[in-house]
Amino acid sequence: MTRVYLDSNIFRYLKDVEKLDLFEKLISSKDELIYYYSFAHLSDLSRDKSEKKFEDLLFMEQIVDKNFLNLYPDEKFVNCQIATPSEAYNSSDFSPINEVLNFPKLFEEMKIREDDSPEVKLAKENFETLLHAPLESLGYPNLTDIIGDDNPVKKLLPKLPENGTLRDLIQGMLNSFNDLIEDPSIWREFRSFSIQYLGLQKFDLVINSVDFNNLLKDTPIQKTFLEFVEDTFKHNKDLEKQRQFNFFINAYNCLNLLGLDKERNKKVVFSSFQNDAQHAFYASHCDYLVSNDEQLLIKARILYELFNIETRVLNFIEFETFINQNKKEEYNFKLFQEQLLDLFNSGEVVNDFNTEEQNKRVIVYRLKYKFFGFFNYLNLVIKNEENPVFIFYNESNNYSRFMSFIEFSKVTNKIISLLGPDNYSQEQFTEEDKKLIIENNWQGRAWRFQNDSYYLNIDDSEKKFVFYYIPDHKISEPT
Repeated sequence: MTRVYLDSNIFRYLKDVEKLDLFEKLISSKDELIYYYSFAHLSDLSRDKSEKKFEDLLFMEQIVDKNFLNLYPDEKFVNCQIATPSEAYNSSDFSPINEVLNFPKLFEEMKIREDDSPEVKLAKENFETLLHAPLESLGYPNLTDIIGDDNPVKKLLPKLPENGTLRDLIQGMLNSFNDLIEDPSIWREFRSFSIQYLGLQKFDLVINSVDFNNLLKDTPIQKTFLEFVEDTFKHNKDLEKQRQFNFFINAYNCLNLLGLDKERNKKVVFSSFQNDAQHAFYASHCDYLVSNDEQLLIKARILYELFNIETRVLNFIEFETFINQNKKEEYNFKLFQEQLLDLFNSGEVVNDFNTEEQNKRVIVYRLKYKFFGFFNYLNLVIKNEENPVFIFYNESNNYSRFMSFIEFSKVTNKIISLLGPDNYSQEQFTEEDKKLIIENNWQGRAWRFQNDSYYLNIDDSEKKFVFYYIPDHKISEPT
């Protein structure tokens, strides 16, 4: 199955009644394409203070079903949840950070109570002492006095009272972050200052050039772009917990901060491009990112190139052309056999090795087209005196580390429609199949016709969804 990620502006575009024919095209394409949404879509809608956003969530559901990409704070990688946009939105918290991190409540809870143990009382006393310690005694200078008035960094720093404490600093930093989100001028001034201070406007930095990563070496930065992004991690080890996500987001931000994206400063809105960065990140788990936002497409394209992510970037006109060119074709056994015969001509050999201990040769093909709309790689295993084994699997050439149940279901049902019920009378994918996969006890499907064998299962060693074909005859080794 082909994964597609539509930016928020595409849903708005499709909701126009005049685009009904386009909307219906997307709905009819869902046999071959799987549409995903993410937390970034929900965050976009959270800025709408009216009830209209709930209509938008229901509209989105008609396209994305329950295919929700999300990254939990305690997890390293994105996974796919089963949740409608409305369910996901209603279970999310979009409160400002100074409300989410409720320090007044924390401070109240840290007050000493009569039933506290001596150890707890001592800990609370030490905590209270630390919170009320003057920042000067902690070696923290008043940076707003040091930094010049013409430096926009000053706007990013909290305004502290005379003899400010650690408690004042914590609350002030939270308020400053919310100011950054609510007041576009703060980031615009900061961005303009950084570009002028580094003199980057004097250099011809072409963002979509092949050697883009090295272009910054000849500027005052004197580092590659990726080295510059890496430096953003040096002073915050917490970013390492979700390194893939944070590195990508920081890289996206740096393209904007340094003016490398050539976006006009008056159009830059901090909260918007932060969300765009997340859209680009979540889309990197799919085959296609579709957007009508040119700036998002530019930045996503360069980062995908830098990180070797093969997610394709399309505007909606290009995507509509893609849908029209990939009309649904009735899959049948004859077509399957023709594709098998064409493997050696059309497949690209990407590896070829022998395992002496098992006396077998393995030839790895990258396939020209996806078998059953999903399997894009093949291992042809040839062993002396035995029938060859064709092992089809999917290799994600992007950030994806998951397979969704909708993919399990669609692929299984496609093969069932071709081969029929298996030898154990198992037919289409059911809730029981889903339960067995979760329990790591799925037996898949098995067929045997005239001594040819077919198996659909999860490989124990690689944990990949695989389809085996074992013909009842030898083949001459491909050269």
